[in-house]
Amino acid sequence: MLLTEKLENPILKLLRSENFEFIISFLFHIFRNKNNQNDIIKQLKLEKELEIFIKDFNKNTSFQEKKEENAKNYIESWIKNQFLRRIEI
Repeated sequence: MLLTEKLENPILKLLRSENFEFIISFLFHIFRNKNNQNDIIKQLKLEKELEIFIKDFNKNTSFQEKKEENAKNYIESWIKNQFLRRIEI
């Protein structure tokens, strides 16, 4: 694999991201009760779950680490960075 391919690999981008722990924690939270890792979750449900997750996160963290963006912005960013995939059904 070329260096440029490695730099663009979504998994490696995720591991290098500033919010890596937050993203991984949320994705684990949302998918842990699923029997199949390929399950589809509607974006509105994902946004609602992330809003709750953000509120809980902000209650239990320092001021500097608080998440200010709304859930929709996070999800759109994660899709853009290929951490999640949007599927039209």
